[in-house]
Amino acid sequence: MLRYRRVFPAELRQYLVDNYRGLTELKVTLKARSIHEPGAMALYDDAAKLYDRLVARARKAAEGQYDELTNERIAFLVDAYRFVELADDETARFDPTVKANGLMIAKVMEDTGFEVPPHRPTARWSQGFRIAHGWALEVYRDLSADGNLEGIVDAWGERAVAFASRRGLCLDESAPAFKTLCIRLNEAAIATHQAQLKRLDGEIIPTPPPPKRPKATSSGPQAPKAAKGASFRTVILELIDKPRHGFKEPTKERVRGGLRFLVEALGDLRPEELTREQVTVFLDLLAERPAKLAKGEADLPLPELVSRYADRDDVRRLTQKTQEAYVIALSARWKDAIQDGAIAADLPNPFSDRKFARGAGRKKTATGFSADELRAYFAM
Repeated sequence: MLRYRRVFPAELRQYLVDNYRGLTELKVTLKARSIHEPGAMALYDDAAKLYDRLVARARKAAEGQYDELTNERIAFLVDAYRFVELADDETARFDPTVKANGLMIAKVMEDTGFEVPPHRPTARWSQGFRIAHGWALEVYRDLSADGNLEGIVDAWGERAVAFASRRGLCLDESAPAFKTLCIRLNEAAIATHQAQLKRLDGEIIPTPPPPKRPKATSSGPQAPKAAKGASFRTVILELIDKPRHGFKEPTKERVRGGLRFLVEALGDLRPEELTREQVTVFLDLLAERPAKLAKGEADLPLPELVSRYADRDDVRRLTQKTQEAYVIALSARWKDAIQDGAIAADLPNPFSDRKFARGAGRKKTATGFSADELRAYFAM
């Protein structure tokens, strides 16, 4: 099963939020054995965007830069919370796996002496969820009714930071507006749990449309896209996502693949730390990567793969053409980053002028890439 896998910069791991705090890398299953299977590329794109948001937020936190929590952003986050909760609930109510879990919860409740409310036989799966919604609704109502600001911030503060982070926003928890956000999220949770309970009673409660992200404000601190000290990978990933450059998805995939192998081989280095000697080490490792991997090996880091197949002379390695494609992609993006001012113009391009064997006397034909070569590009 394919997985999206990218290492978090070591210096930013302590600033990651939610379930990602302290993790060394992001791993997301693509629910497919090939990147060409339906839905695999969409999951890959979602994972790549999640990674970029998490790293961007962590970098802002590390540098003490925060996004101003305007009224528009508060409204966006509250509406986004309401949309996510009701959309997930709408999907879950028709999910056989969720219903099976609900039946198990109901049985556990009975086995432990918990009173299960009267219900139709076909509604047995929902009783545990009904109790959970009711309990949460009571807690949030009490907090709101009592004007318990400390309790509301305690209940919602960490969740608000994580929820905003997944949307690329870095919040300052000491700002007065942060408390307002927690209050609004608590109110939204009350309305959401009420809607979920009504759905369990058969009422039709439409899921609201996803909110539009507000435009960036000019007030408050604004971090540059390519912050000082950003790693080469961060600079290039931000560059290829700029609509102005108009990069197509195959080009982006090749760049992401090259960056993945580069980081696995050398670490997440800044442009000024990348030397020709280090890139040569990377290329030597890349040349030893098998062209075809065994089941479960697609997620293994490049050095581990090379070590695993070190004595396997029978294993075919990545072709020179594949290696060259990665290097050309990274070299070209280095030049683009210099033009954008994201990399200093006086830094030499460590990827340029690399020679690859193309085979003597072979006639060049427009054959494209082999299936194994394409799989190598998408082995993320």
